[in-house]
Amino acid sequence: MRKTIVVALCFLAAGCATAPTVSQRRSIESREFEGHFDPAFRATLAVLQDRGMIIDHTDYQAGVIKATSGMSKKESLNATITIEQFGTNTVRERIVFVRQRADGECKIVNDPKMMREIHEQIQQEIFARTSSANPPPA
Repeated sequence: MRKTIVVALCFLAAGCATAPTVSQRRSIESREFEGHFDPAFRATLAVLQDRGMIIDHTDYQAGVIKATSGMSKKESLNATITIEQFGTNTVRERIVFVRQRADGECKIVNDPKMMREIHEQIQQEIFARTSSANPPPA
């Protein structure tokens, strides 16, 4: 009996350790960038396409991008991105990835490393777009 309780507690603790709270997940998915909405929106589109995703829908006015990556016949990766101007020189962006199986089962992807890489790529693309738009004086 005691052994069963210990095993059950181990499974419970492991489950709690792997499932982030909503606020933890939001902090992983979100990032603020220095700059303006238009370069951020376009940079995000470029990065998603560079990563092999197909842009399914954009709504520039609402700041929404939806994209899909067909990982296999059994599974796809869907992304929903929201972008908003926050203040005069800050853009907030949130990216949510959902892995969807052919049977309809969906699961939010919680991969901090992947999110960090994508946010860094977007930041680099924003920088490239804004610095090439405003070349230094000769």
